[in-house]
Amino acid sequence: MEESSYIIFFGRLSKEKGLYTLLSAMKKMPVDLRLIIAGDGPLRNKLECLSEGMDNVCFVGSKSWQELSALIMGAEFSIVPSIWYENFPNTIMESYACECPVIGSRIGGIPEMIREGETGLLFTAGDSSDLAEKISYLHTNIKSRTAMGIQARKILAEDYSVKKHYHALIGLYERISTNG
Repeated sequence: MEESSYIIFFGRLSKEKGLYTLLSAMKKMPVDLRLIIAGDGPLRNKLECLSEGMDNVCFVGSKSWQELSALIMGAEFSIVPSIWYENFPNTIMESYACECPVIGSRIGGIPEMIREGETGLLFTAGDSSDLAEKISYLHTNIKSRTAMGIQARKILAEDYSVKKHYHALIGLYERISTNG
């Protein structure tokens, strides 16, 4: 793995996570760009069978946070290809913490978390051609990808801090108590 560039998906290997779309997109990628799939779930065996013969896809199973964060930090970017309306995928925040930009589906809460062109890119959920285009773009644009990773870490620290969350929650409670 260390010899070649790689991107990462990490999470539960289940239908709603959009892994069929991701594997289809990876068929269009050069062999030197590898996909690491970290995690486990009900589709693991089926996904491994579907990826047989794809030298650029590697399943590594579940990892400790220390192992996973090292993989995320070494990745060019992470991918959240969900086809389900996810509200607030932790994988995006975990990627941001590692200065790793994210390519995510334009569905559910994902577009609210990824700032297009600033912290990552969005693609049409379920569209493997659109995803392949975004992967190719971010893979070949090192300056953009590096800047996005730095910005992602900054956004995490500024917009998702404990202090900011606390003040937003207190503000909400105050509005409810005065209007209720």
